[in-house]
Amino acid sequence: AKAVKKPGVDVKEGRKHWAYQPVRDSQPPAVKKTNWPVNDVDRFILAKQESAGLTPAPDADAHTWLRRVTFDLTGLPPTEAEIAAFLESHRSHGTHLSHSAVVDRLLSSKAYGERWARHWLDLVGYAEQIGTEGKVFAEHAWRYRDYLVESFLHDKPFDRFIREQLAGDLLPAASPQERRENLIATGFIVLGDVDINAIDKLKMEHDFVDSQVSKVGITFLGMTLGCVRCHDHKFDPIAQTDYYALAGMFRSTSSTYKTDNGVWSSVNKVDLPETAAQRAAREKQLTHHESRLQALEADLKAKTAAKADTKALKAQIEHAKFFAPNTPKAFAVHDVEKPADMRITIRGNPYALGEPVKRGTLRVASWAEFPPIPPNQSGRAQLAGWLADPRNPLTARVTVNRIWQKLFGEGLVRSVDYFGTRGEKPTHPELLDHLATEFMKHGWSQKRLIRELVLSRTYRQASDSSGKSDENHLLTRMNRPRLDAEAIRDARLAISRRWLPSSGGTAPRPNSRRTSAASIPAR
Repeated sequence: AKAVKKPGVDVKEGRKHWAYQPVRDSQPPAVKKTNWPVNDVDRFILAKQESAGLTPAPDADAHTWLRRVTFDLTGLPPTEAEIAAFLESHRSHGTHLSHSAVVDRLLSSKAYGERWARHWLDLVGYAEQIGTEGKVFAEHAWRYRDYLVESFLHDKPFDRFIREQLAGDLLPAASPQERRENLIATGFIVLGDVDINAIDKLKMEHDFVDSQVSKVGITFLGMTLGCVRCHDHKFDPIAQTDYYALAGMFRSTSSTYKTDNGVWSSVNKVDLPETAAQRAAREKQLTHHESRLQALEADLKAKTAAKADTKALKAQIEHAKFFAPNTPKAFAVHDVEKPADMRITIRGNPYALGEPVKRGTLRVASWAEFPPIPPNQSGRAQLAGWLADPRNPLTARVTVNRIWQKLFGEGLVRSVDYFGTRGEKPTHPELLDHLATEFMKHGWSQKRLIRELVLSRTYRQASDSSGKSDENHLLTRMNRPRLDAEAIRDARLAISRRWLPSSGGTAPRPNSRRTSAASIPAR
């Protein structure tokens, strides 16, 4: 009898899907209503509306636009002084100049860095707790959070942003500060849902690798990869071998270690480099800290001898020891001593092994052979290079679409985390590729892209939906997204003059209590 060939994954056929096609720039189309667009974004939007016999909504009033853009860029409402200044500028200088000045002010504010870092933290599942069980405080996680705030505030090129988070420990550094940032950035890989008190450490390791592969898939590629651990993707041209090609890189990366405390594991930590000035300042702080600690312990000894209540003093001492100014550390990763390709696990079982798979990436989204990986490296540096390559059909599209969604309420591809065959098709494919091309051409600058979008006439539209389709696929009005819980909280505090800006740094110590809402720093 003739053997029946398994269908497998047809990569060549799969590349016909729009998301795996190369990014192609399109020239802005001609429009009839030439006095309406203020930039190329508007030309793409208006052309679609005109072809459907539709017209855009009127402009929102000045106060509405100011409130909208201030919340979108900072998560805070405009102050009374900012409202008055904008309305006066709007009357004196006209719409474009007054709008541009507001956007430039907001993009340069610390609140912008905090707000857009928060979007990223939500995307990658950040928490200041290790795993979901045991309530283990992630005492160094705040460094990754602060790294993100600074990266967004200073508009770190997104391709560099990718390389640092996936392979910062493998990148060259010209200074201790750059090395420090590179190491902290790899918190992207190691901060996640890891079951550190699992008895089966092999299963724990494989499950964590699975979460790392899935995070890369969603964050940069807009692809669901978790299911491919056990079988070829049921809908997309992604084979099980593609999954293990990626997984081998993270299996060759050390993320956790076994502690001496029973069955518990913990997340890798590294000492961060210091400049001579930083080291001297810290040692001075440490001397002062030790003197204070000795005084507290002497006080405790006296209270104990006098049989007085010692509870509050013990808590002070515990807190002081926990946050002593020791050598700064961060959660980070490094390559294992002997990186190697990973074997397929049959139905995801780490004890049932199949054939080894050469480390690499998704073939359907590749344009050439994956570069060779040095024998002493995991392959994360090469993966980061593949993701940040302008020829990658997914990375820039996924990124600009996610930024669009944060500003307009819906993405041009509405399934923002899934660009696969069962996801939504782009409503404006030419605009999506135009934005992706411009994003890469202009240094992967997120600020530049955001500036262009919020200064567009499309973003300026009123949100009145009377007589218009609720779906609003062609953006004939502005969507009216709800404020998230954090923005509502901060707005209430700001309006009541009880909002306190935060300078970053360590999170509140475990089990600490605040006396009032006003004492809680924003973000």
